Formats: sequence, C-alpha cells, structure tokens
Amino acid sequence: MAQRKPIRRSTHRDLSSRQWAWEFLRFNVEYRRAYAEWEHLPDAVRNLSVSDGIPLHACPPGTPMSYFDVVPAALDNETVGEWLSRTSDERKKGWRLGPSSRLKPPKEFLISEWVDPLLSPLPKEKEHIWDQFDMESVGGLVNEKHMPKFASVFLRPLTDVHELALIVDVRSPLAILERQFKDAVIAYRSNLNNRKMGDAPHFYKAKKYINNAGIYEEYVRILQRLADGENENDIRYTESKDSPRLEYGTPYPEKVKKQIPVAIQLRNEGYKEIAYTDELMVG
Repeated sequence: MAQRKPIRRSTHRDLSSRQWAWEFLRFNVEYRRAYAEWEHLPDAVRNLSVSDGIPLHACPPGTPMSYFDVVPAALDNETVGEWLSRTSDERKKGWRLGPSSRLKPPKEFLISEWVDPLLSPLPKEKEHIWDQFDMESVGGLVNEKHMPKFASVFLRPLTDVHELALIVDVRSPLAILERQFKDAVIAYRSNLNNRKMGDAPHFYKAKKYINNAGIYEEYVRILQRLADGENENDIRYTESKDSPRLEYGTPYPEKVKKQIPVAIQLRNEGYKEIAYTDELMVG
C-alpha cells in the first residue's frame, strides 16, 4: 500500500474540521494496519450485507467465522469450512448470516466505515463517517415546566449545565424536527460559550481555531514523509527527500524539530479533538 500513489480528489485545502481530522487519522499507524487487514479480506467477506441464506462457499474455508454474526452460532476460533461442516444438519432447519462488528473500523478511530488512507482530502459526501461517534450527549428527564424555544422542540436545562432535556412533537415533519433539534442545541451551546468565566465550567476542549496560518499542511507533509520511510533526522535537515542537507544553525531544523512531535500527536490521538470543532464552536 505504501508504494501506491495518493488518491487526490482535489488540490483545494479549505477543509472542514472533519476533513482535517481525516488528514491526520489516515496516517495513523494502527488505522493503516487495520485497514490493510480488512482490505485483504475476500470480497465475499468485505461486501457482505445483512441477509438470510447467503452462501459462504465463496469465502476461503480458512476465513475466521468471527467476521460474521451467524445462526447457528459459530464456535470460538472456528473457520468457515469448519462451521459449514459442523452445521450441515442444523442449517437444513434455517440459518442466518450477517457481518459482525469486526468488519467495521474499531471504535477507537471514531469513524463508522473504512476509507482508504491514501484518499486525500476526504470528500464532503464521506464526512458522515464521523456522525456515529459525536463526542457530546443530550439526555435526561423532564420533571418541571418546559421552556418553549421553538415551535416543535421544547427544552430546559438539567442539573448538569452541559445537558438539555428535549420533548419533540412527533407530528412535525422529520426534516423540520431535525433542523429544530440542531438549532436548539447550537443555541444552548452558544449561550454557554458566551457566559463569563466562573459562571459555568469550561464547555469544550476543542480549539476555537484550527489550521492557524495553514500549519496543518506542514504537519501533513511531515507525516507523509514519515509514512514514506524517512526518519525524524532526515525531515529536520532536508526540506524534501531530494533536497541537499541543511547546515546546523539554519532556522528550518529548529522549527521542524518542534513540529514533528505535534504532527505525531495529531496522528495518534489529536485528530479526535479536531473532528467536531466546526460543530462545537458554533456561536
């Protein structure tokens, strides 16, 4: 995979917070390893959808059954070939087969479907991969008089300043309810963000500004060079793979020395704080 050319959809770099989060996640070593493992699965496994009666004979017999949710249930460490042989009589009475959670990216990456790490930038139509793992929650019980804020969505603060309880008029069209729910939450977030220091706990850890002065581009270049096999010393003292080595005392090595650990932190974990910044800092 490292030998392939990056898949480029556009050279435009005015990216959303979710697109920037992807720019760092796609260099994550563990994500690339997991993606490569998934990519090398047989098509019959990767493209499996929930259904009844899908034959498993298209899968290599040694494929682990842990990739499937199946009835009759598979045994621990059982393969497709072993399961087909063991359940031949049971399956005459009926059986079910669907993909297991193992075919999805591990939850630690916060995305809901696999994306090729060489895809850059993340297309707008794929930003939904972050939707399933929103980092904030809204919930609770309503025990007192509701405070009407919108025509169909009512809300009131709960004990925790970060929570709202909402009642929805289910007779309203879903598109309207979705917009009003979003507007209600954003309005409350804006109210919290505008409070004076000491009136409320810190609302979000996300930075208000991302990619200040285009710095993320420099971090991405560092990560690309690391992914291409260069070491940190090479990156510090050459501006590109084919550049002459810079002399000690020039400003570039010291600047890059500070940037390298930041880039690595964004690749390993920091992308999670970027992914929802556009939403969290509205207002």
